[in-house]
Amino acid sequence: MAVYRFLAIFYFIFISEIPGFAADFSSPIIIPHYHIIEKIRTGMYGLQFEEHKQEIQYLIDQVEEPVKTTYQAIFNYMELTAHFPNNYESYLVRFEQSSDQALKLLMSDDKKQQKPFWSVFQGIVFAMKAGVALGIRKSYWDAYQYGVEGVDLFDQLREDYPEFYDAALSSGILKVLVSQAPWIVQKLATWFVPTGTLEDGLSDLNLVIQQGNYAREESRLFHGYLMWARMPVSVRRKLIPQLIPLLKQYPDNIQLYFLIALGYEKTGQYRQSMNYATQGLERMKITQSVFVNHYRDALNGMLLFVFFRNQVRLINHPGQWQTLEEQTQAMNDASGVSAAFHIYSIMKQNRCVDCQKMAVDLMDKIKDESLSVPFFIAPLRLSLAQQLKQVIEDMIDEMKKGGMK
Repeated sequence: MAVYRFLAIFYFIFISEIPGFAADFSSPIIIPHYHIIEKIRTGMYGLQFEEHKQEIQYLIDQVEEPVKTTYQAIFNYMELTAHFPNNYESYLVRFEQSSDQALKLLMSDDKKQQKPFWSVFQGIVFAMKAGVALGIRKSYWDAYQYGVEGVDLFDQLREDYPEFYDAALSSGILKVLVSQAPWIVQKLATWFVPTGTLEDGLSDLNLVIQQGNYAREESRLFHGYLMWARMPVSVRRKLIPQLIPLLKQYPDNIQLYFLIALGYEKTGQYRQSMNYATQGLERMKITQSVFVNHYRDALNGMLLFVFFRNQVRLINHPGQWQTLEEQTQAMNDASGVSAAFHIYSIMKQNRCVDCQKMAVDLMDKIKDESLSVPFFIAPLRLSLAQQLKQVIEDMIDEMKKGGMK
């Protein structure tokens, strides 16, 4: 249960006011210095953290405690996430130091100093520490302990402030994740955490989107995480539209194009999937994001993989295999995706010469990092390397059965 309890608050990493904050903004809990969180969001969700980090650090240095140290912990967490798993050790040390200091300040014994938003900040810090414990340290017990602290804080906030709708994000994610777990986990979950159906969880997430003031974007982003999950097609079709508005706000976030394309693919809407993969590929031509430039080959390969996989599904006459051959022949992406589908197109036209050897050689060249990027809001990685290898393995098996060399 540690993983599910933790994941329920993992995505409640940022609690911030929506863009366009006005003087008549109403919430039972007001988060101070919202402009700093907005800058952090722009950097992380827009895949432009490197471009904004000096300005963010300057803004953090100007505010009072415990806000300063809490925002420093969030900043350090984002820097850690952007670098994980390569050369991340120094960022991990900085995060752990700042997060420990933030909790020390926020959990002061002087009750007169404490304000409602301190509990929100504690929940955020516990969520980040749980994420690091699970995703980096691989300490499930620590992740469970931090996760329990975070979830309990948000549950109490929801009880004390019924109109603080953003706290429903925690329960919504919990219900969705438990509903997707194996049945034995679902049974065990009822002993430890309040649970509900998939529909109950999605209803909580929708409540945040419709009436929340701080976590609307986080609720939408969790729908992106769900593009990887198993769920009924009818439900997934309802989730995809929640992601699309984020593209207008963060047009350089290439991962969003990929997640939307993946979602459409899993609902059988192959042309829509290809459309968003194409949009992502076109956006990559003009973005100057440091993050995108660093992971350009992998992001390009992931979008091409979804595009070509759906193109294959739509082929209904022999001439289209030649079109695929010509398309893939003109490309030379470093991920190996176009090479794999090029071999596949030749095989389907029965024109193979040493295709098996070509496929085996290609398999040996594909590395996990060639189709892998850090997930932009968590110490996780998105990867399609194993799926591409499976395509090649299936292709080799088909050649063997057909007597092709």
